[in-house]
Amino acid sequence: MSTNPEIIEQRLKASGHRLTKTRKALLNTLISSARPLSIEDMGAQLKVQGIAVNKTTIYREVDFLLKQKLLEEVRLDPERRYYEFALGTHHHHIRCLSCGAIEDVSSTALEQATKQVKAGTMYQVIDHMMEFAGLCPACQR
Repeated sequence: MSTNPEIIEQRLKASGHRLTKTRKALLNTLISSARPLSIEDMGAQLKVQGIAVNKTTIYREVDFLLKQKLLEEVRLDPERRYYEFALGTHHHHIRCLSCGAIEDVSSTALEQATKQVKAGTMYQVIDHMMEFAGLCPACQR
């Protein structure tokens, strides 16, 4: 999926929606983030940008963007939900249990495991959840 704001705006307009100031700021925040963000993270980053948005509005916009398939929910923690811009490339994450740092994990071994599950069960694999947790190098010291 393109991260170009004009293409995103065209896509929203084609489906009868607008790219409001809040949506645009939220999308830009998520696109520029190196890691998935929680609702609280989004609110804090918008505040730093000088954009005052209450938590209810962020929840509403995130729900809208999920329905438009512009965001994906990332399951990293049973206590908190995280979201990232839907780039169309499937990947996994690892989260530090100490400091909360999050990094992308890319592995052909995980892709092979999915193929083996499909072949072994004859299921059509539609989705799966695999996230890793551990201690980052800084927290290991």
